[in-house]
Order: sequence, then structure tokens, then C-alpha cells
Amino acid sequence: MDEFAIREPRPDDAEELEALITAHFSEGSSYGVDLFVADSWYHGGADSPEKLFDRHGYETIHRDPIERPAAECPKCEVECTCEAALAVRRTGVTER
Repeated sequence: MDEFAIREPRPDDAEELEALITAHFSEGSSYGVDLFVADSWYHGGADSPEKLFDRHGYETIHRDPIERPAAECPKCEVECTCEAALAVRRTGVTER
């Protein structure tokens, strides 16, 4: 089995992530998928996935605060506003 290294996100990751999300929309649409679900970490940084999902029409349907001091958070500076989030995007496809 392959091993994966976890690292902190970098600003240049946003473009690659946006391309990946767009590719998933295209692939899902070709199969008639009418709902996309994203499990994500929303944070107080300028590059929070929440902003990316908002631009792509996702609706956040559940939020669960991650309670920790800002000093322990890699993104938030004054107060930690991190949340585990579940977002959905409906594509409008209704036929199967």
C-alpha cells in the first residue's frame, strides 16, 4: 500500500484544487450525478475551502466547531474559527 505524507496547505494549492473540483463536476455530470458531497475543514485563512466551495455553488449543510486556541491553529491568527464542514452541491440533474 502507498504511504501519503500530510503537509500544511500552501497558497499555490488553490489552483490545483479548483481544477480537481471542476474535473469532478465534469466527470459526475457525464454519469448523471445530481449531488456532490464535500467533507472539509473550514478555517479563518484567506484560502479557506469554504470560499472555493461557495464559488462553485456548494451549500454548507453541517458545521462542527474545532475548539482549540489560536496559537495551536495553523491558519487562524487572533481567534480560531475552524470548523469541520459538510457541504453539498446539487447539479440540477433529475433524470436517471
